[in-house]
Amino acid sequence: MTRTTDPADPEPSSVSGPSSLQLTPDSDPTSPDPDPEPMDPQPGASNHELPPHTDLVDSQPMNVSRQSSLKMTPDLKQEPVPGPSGLHSELTSLPGPAVGSFFSLYDVGVSLGSGNFGTVYEGTRRSDGQKVAIKFLTKSVQDCFIYVPGSIRPLLGEVALNLVVREPPQSPNIVQMYEWFEQHHRYILILEYPHPCETLLSFTLSNGGYLEETVARGLMHQAVLAAKHCLDRRVFHRDIKSDNILVNTETLQLKLIDFGCGKLFETSDYDEYTGCPAVKATVKSLGVLLFRMVNGISFVEIQMIPSSTLSSECCDLLNQCKSSSLTLDKLLEHEWFRKS
Repeated sequence: MTRTTDPADPEPSSVSGPSSLQLTPDSDPTSPDPDPEPMDPQPGASNHELPPHTDLVDSQPMNVSRQSSLKMTPDLKQEPVPGPSGLHSELTSLPGPAVGSFFSLYDVGVSLGSGNFGTVYEGTRRSDGQKVAIKFLTKSVQDCFIYVPGSIRPLLGEVALNLVVREPPQSPNIVQMYEWFEQHHRYILILEYPHPCETLLSFTLSNGGYLEETVARGLMHQAVLAAKHCLDRRVFHRDIKSDNILVNTETLQLKLIDFGCGKLFETSDYDEYTGCPAVKATVKSLGVLLFRMVNGISFVEIQMIPSSTLSSECCDLLNQCKSSSLTLDKLLEHEWFRKS
C-alpha cells in the first residue's frame, strides 16, 4: 500500500518490521472474493498523509561477530541476468487490472512474509507452472492513487509505481510486477519471484554478520543502479533497506522490492547539479545500506565510525553519502567502485 508525505520532505522514513504487508483476518487469500466488482478511488484520496514512521536509523545495533564466512567475489562488471527471473508476462500494454478470475489463473502457496498492510505468498501460475510471488493488499481509506498514461482512472499508488518502473528498458535489479487484480476489498499483485534468494539482511547475517568489500561492492553497485532507475522515472522508493532487497544466493544478483511506501516526485523538484530531496534521501539510504553491509552494525546518525579494517576508498564513500550534494551519478563514479 502506498502512503504519501510532503514531497519536499528530504528524509525518508522506514517502515519497521517485515517488508511485506499484513492482511486483515477476513482477507483469506485462499478464498475467492465474494464481490469481484472493483471499487473506484475516492476524490482527493491521493492527498492522504502518512502517519510518521519509525526513523530510517535503527537505535539498536545488530550483535554480530566479525567472522564472515562469505568468500564469493563477484566481478563488478559482470552483467546481471537480464530481465525477470524466467517468467514471461502475458500482459498487454494497458495499465488496468487483469481480466479473469484470479483463482482460476493462480494457485496460492505458503506465506513468504507479512507486514502492516498485507501478506506475500508463494504462488503458481496454472497455465505453465511458473512460480510467482502474490501480494494481497487490503483496501483502506488511506490508500493513495496515481494517474498513469493509458489509465481511465487513477490507480492504487503501489500498482502505479510498479507500472512506471517496469517501462522499457526494464531494470534487472528491480522485481517486476507482471499483472494485478482488483477485488471488492483488496488488490492482488502478481510479482516476479527470484529464487533461490533471501533478503540482504538475512544474507549478511548468514555470512557472519558482515560482507567483505569485494562482495559488498558488487551488491552496492546494483543497489545504486536500481535506485537510479527509479529516480530517473520520478519514483522515490523511500524505504531502501536490507530487508527490502533480495539477493540471489547463487549469482549474487540483487533486486529491489516493495514500493508500498513510494511516491512520485515532481520534475520541478529536480536540479541537474544538486538533485532534489528524493535524490538526497536516497543517497543517504544507500550509505546506510553500505555501512551495514561492511560493518555488521547499525548506522549512527551523528557519528558514523567505519571499521578500521575498511579501505580508505570505502570510508570516503561512506562519508560522502552523508553529503547533501552527492548525486547517484557521482556516487557511481566513486573510486571505490573501480577497485578490483
